[in-house]
Amino acid sequence: MDRLRASLTVLPIRAVYKADRPYNRANPGTALRGALGHALKGTDFGRTFFDAQFDHPHRTSGYKTPPKPFVLRPQIDGTENWSLTIHCFDEPRLDLPSLSQALERLQSGCKLIDLDVQPGIVLPLPKPQPSEPEPLIIDFLTPTHIGGTTFRDIVHALRQRLQPLVLFYGQNVWAPCGLSGFLAHTEPAAIIRSAVAQSATNRTSARTGQSHPITGITGRMDYHAPWRGYEAWLEAGKYTGIGKHTQFGSGVFRYAE
Repeated sequence: MDRLRASLTVLPIRAVYKADRPYNRANPGTALRGALGHALKGTDFGRTFFDAQFDHPHRTSGYKTPPKPFVLRPQIDGTENWSLTIHCFDEPRLDLPSLSQALERLQSGCKLIDLDVQPGIVLPLPKPQPSEPEPLIIDFLTPTHIGGTTFRDIVHALRQRLQPLVLFYGQNVWAPCGLSGFLAHTEPAAIIRSAVAQSATNRTSARTGQSHPITGITGRMDYHAPWRGYEAWLEAGKYTGIGKHTQFGSGVFRYAE
């Protein structure tokens, strides 16, 4: 393989609400994801977008269940004003009037006062390149469930998250890239400081009534690693999240030099 050419377009949609009393949620991503699913229940758009039920050739190539074409990013500070940003990865199937109607009835006692559909952001995902080790800081802002905390683990998690999104919703040509080739430029790397803690919470399915754990790390990791060759993937991961339960708001991170 000599080239890896792919891109993913993210359409940010921000819904702003005014509540009749201070609004707060212990697990806002989980609660709002459930509320959105309830608001879309039984609709054609709910099946194709929220449940990702649609025909696609990659269903027969190892992916029986497509990744959800969105993630939720609630912004709640305990006041009457709060917002929910949806990062949509499947603009062609987006039925904005249906989504708007669902957002209007998302939460009782909360009025939708603004809906801002922002321009799509094209995230190129080039083949990783070798680079010199440099300082890198990663802050895990919500519980992030991945295989480990080394720089190699972060890069592996980025590939696991972004590859299926590109296959189902991305653009351009994805040339085959094996895992070993993708990770080839993650060394030498070192952890300079680790200040993360395990976080655990539960979500309860409104459909089945069952409780499911949501676990992961939060906090900061400092690395000295060849991250420039993977910078485009880190940038895309800011919008998609990494690890498990991203649709519930888990796996949110930011990075800096």
